Amino acid sequence: MNLKGVSKDVWIRLVVLALALVNGILTASGMNPIAVSETELYVFLSNAAMIGASLWTAWKNNSITASAQQSDIIMKNLKEAAVKIILDQSNRLLAEQEEAVNATAEKAV
Repeated sequence: MNLKGVSKDVWIRLVVLALALVNGILTASGMNPIAVSETELYVFLSNAAMIGASLWTAWKNNSITASAQQSDIIMKNLKEAAVKIILDQSNRLLAEQEEAVNATAEKAV
């Protein structure tokens, strides 16, 4: 097991899962681990959803005008072109390395 290679996202998901499991077990056994009323929980979750939706909407690129939508298309094409260039360069480097390995193998024979 390689714990050093585990990303922060995975650790966060595992901790949240563990907390949810402990909360579920305690609730099923009759204990109330989160001492809040349903109204307080509803208000908290509603506010959290509102804040989350606001942040998500503010973060995402909301292209409403025609020029913004055209810019999105240009950006998408530029990204695709960049990926193609990177792939072409990688394939060229791999081919060169394969030729070098084959040349070294031929010299050894």
